[in-house]
Amino acid sequence: MGRGIAWLLSGLTLAYFLVADPGLFDHLLHGAIGSDFKNLWLAGRALLDGQPVYDVEALTDYARAYDPDACYINFVYPPFVLFLAVPFSLLPVQAAFHVWNALSAALFFMAARPYARDGVPAVT
Repeated sequence: MGRGIAWLLSGLTLAYFLVADPGLFDHLLHGAIGSDFKNLWLAGRALLDGQPVYDVEALTDYARAYDPDACYINFVYPPFVLFLAVPFSLLPVQAAFHVWNALSAALFFMAARPYARDGVPAVT
C-alpha cells in the first residue's frame, strides 16, 4: 500500500470518528481514562499511601477520594507490576495517562520498525 493511500485511509478513519462522536477528542483529553490504567494508577497511589492494594473494598474506598463515582476497583495484576505503577502514580492522573500513551506509541513504533516494508519513522 502506498503512503498516499495509507494517509487517505488514516484521514478517513479520523473523519469518521469525528462525525460519529464529535466530542471524542475533548473526551480523550479531559476524562477518558480506561479502567485498566485507572486501576494501575490508583494501585500505585494506594501503595505509596500505605493502603492495601489487593483488597477490593479498601481499594475502591480509596479510589472514591479521587473519583466519587468509582464503583469497583480491582487490581488483579501480579505484584511486580507495582514497580511500573508507582512512577506513574507520582503524576496527576491525566498527565500520567498521556505519558503512558506516548510511551506506548513510541515503544510500538520501535518494535514495528524492523517489520515495516517501507520503514517507520525513527522515534527520537
